[in-house]
Amino acid sequence: MAIQHYLSSYQVIFLKDLKLCASKHQVLFRKTFQTFMSFIQSFIDILMALALISIIGLLIVGSEMPHLSLKLSQALKFQP
Repeated sequence: MAIQHYLSSYQVIFLKDLKLCASKHQVLFRKTFQTFMSFIQSFIDILMALALISIIGLLIVGSEMPHLSLKLSQALKFQP
């Protein structure tokens, strides 16, 4: 009987440790997932900034394009 009581108390302690271990793993997983999502969000922010810079660059080049094409056509007309 004493052995059965010892085993049942050991089982209760084991289950408490298992629950504590599971909660620690949940916290670790949650922190890891939050870090991963933060990294993904930063990566998306960088891509959006690069896209914005590219669009601004294309707008600047596009606004300069008529002058460049005019200079190019003038240069082609005056070839020896």
